[in-house]
Amino acid sequence: MFDTSQVLEKARVASDLGRLDEARDIVGKALEEAPHDPGLLAEMADIALRLDRVDEALRMAGLAIAADPDLVDAHLTAALAFEAAARDEEAIRHVRVAVSLEPDSPAALLTLAGVLSRVRRTEPAERAEARTAVVRALQLAPTASTHAAAAALELEFGDRAAAEKHVAAGLELNSLHTELHMLRAKLEVWRGGAFGVLRGLLASRPGHLPARQTLAAVTWRATLRAAGWAWAAMALTAVAAQLIPPGGLTWVTPILLAMAPVAWLQVFQQLRRQLPEGYLLRRLRSRGEALPGLAIVLASVLIADTGALFLRTDSNSEAVHTGNLLLVVAALGVGLGHGLLFCAWLRRNGGEEDTLGSYRFAAERLLLFTAAGLAGAGILALLAHSAHQPDAAWTFGAILCVSAGTLAVEMLIAILVQARRRRQRRTAATLAALLAPLILLAAAGFWWTAGHVAAASFRTEDRVEQPITPEVPATTTTSTPPTTTTTPPPTETIAPAPEAPAPPPEGFPPPEGILPPPPPEPPVEVLPPPVDPALEAPAP
Repeated sequence: MFDTSQVLEKARVASDLGRLDEARDIVGKALEEAPHDPGLLAEMADIALRLDRVDEALRMAGLAIAADPDLVDAHLTAALAFEAAARDEEAIRHVRVAVSLEPDSPAALLTLAGVLSRVRRTEPAERAEARTAVVRALQLAPTASTHAAAAALELEFGDRAAAEKHVAAGLELNSLHTELHMLRAKLEVWRGGAFGVLRGLLASRPGHLPARQTLAAVTWRATLRAAGWAWAAMALTAVAAQLIPPGGLTWVTPILLAMAPVAWLQVFQQLRRQLPEGYLLRRLRSRGEALPGLAIVLASVLIADTGALFLRTDSNSEAVHTGNLLLVVAALGVGLGHGLLFCAWLRRNGGEEDTLGSYRFAAERLLLFTAAGLAGAGILALLAHSAHQPDAAWTFGAILCVSAGTLAVEMLIAILVQARRRRQRRTAATLAALLAPLILLAAAGFWWTAGHVAAASFRTEDRVEQPITPEVPATTTTSTPPTTTTTPPPTETIAPAPEAPAPPPEGFPPPEGILPPPPPEPPVEVLPPPVDPALEAPAP
């Protein structure tokens, strides 16, 4: 006969050390001898839930409640398992049952606050009830664990200042509390601080899953942020090509060319200093999509730099056209590489999941790029009358559509992955229905803008189309060159000579001022030419 309390104590020690499989084996062997023990069943349900085996957790919690309906721990585990299965009403019902069984239980009050904050955090009544439960728990047990739960609640509500106060108060009570250090590390990392606390936590507890997930999420966020700088550089290049004349592009283009590489260098140098040695390379190698995605992004940056050089030369319209097309192709390449890196973030490896914050990251980036793109499009529309290269606005629009469409697709992928793992199919279907029109709109916008880029007639170096006129040869004489045309000149019409006035009748004097007609001249007799007698003599 074994002691259940000793088995539970050994299993909980193993769980606290992160050895969940060992704890599961301990409880499983005990259940072989006591298959209906409610305490063992509740502990097995808790271990299964921490291993992300939601179905097993629900089954074990149901058996524990059937064996002992008043077991608070079983109801709390069932509430968390139903929440993971996206069955919110059952989760709230079980946690309320637990609080009704033990109204002064800090664990039950904190679980109620946590479930309400995650399931119905937008409802004012539930938010107030959750905060009231936390205050009540702090009054009953002002411990470091209670402050940790309160800090986690405030983080769910988005109040980081209140969360930092609870973390500081809890660390004053217990400077070695693991969950408080984890929350402190999250606050520092999301604020852009160093990873010292997180690295220290992992050094003391290498198997701490939340710490490992947070470190992995920070790594993927930084890598994707570096890829996003490539889109920003391409969009600014298109704006510069539209608004800045060729002389200004000569100075602006080197800055834009160096923008993405410098951003990448800074991001990866910071990761190299703050991450454990070799962590970044191991994380990238462990996901098959990561290294090809990085290579595609780097190649796309080189293509974009080549396009910027074509725009800088501005020697003829074909060069400008080629430069704009290369920018559009490079934006597509960055979208493909960005998508591969995001899928690498979502993919499990050896049972370890790195998806912490992936959906929120994609949503924040989508809002940021869309807002910046629409603001840029508005500015370009206002300055269109003075633009030096108006057709470059289509290139900017194509880059904006690629970035927005890629981030929207990544949001959809994150929703589908998390819904499959957490059984939130209804929520996933709702969000997917909202994202589908945005994705289609981005695809149609890219098709439209890219078509305009392909068919646009970009201007040459002077940026003004001049009509072509033939050259006239210079002449040094004033004489008119003879015409070579065979067309006869037009005949000149000669007026007939005026008729002589008729002679006055006989016996009347001629009118005054008119002379009488001259008398007719005598006829002249035409004589034949003289004949030479010698010519007329006959030949001898």
